[in-house]
Amino acid sequence: MYTKNTTDYKARLYFLNQTVKEVLDGFGKDAYVLFKLYLKGYKNEEIAFRLGIAEKTVRNKKAMILKFLKEGLLKRGFRRRKY
Repeated sequence: MYTKNTTDYKARLYFLNQTVKEVLDGFGKDAYVLFKLYLKGYKNEEIAFRLGIAEKTVRNKKAMILKFLKEGLLKRGFRRRKY
């Protein structure tokens, strides 16, 4: 189990952040902004309005980013937690 104060936790968090950044870099700046808004809790409609794109485009791009992010994390050894 990792706690926030351990070196292992900090190393895994750093590695996770780097992996996410690498995946998002492959999509370009628009995808980064879209994903950042998504993580902040914006709805697809709000993201579409802010970026000046169709809501369906937001859904499609978000799904693609999440798919590639999941694949990138799995390739680098991150696994789903079993509760």
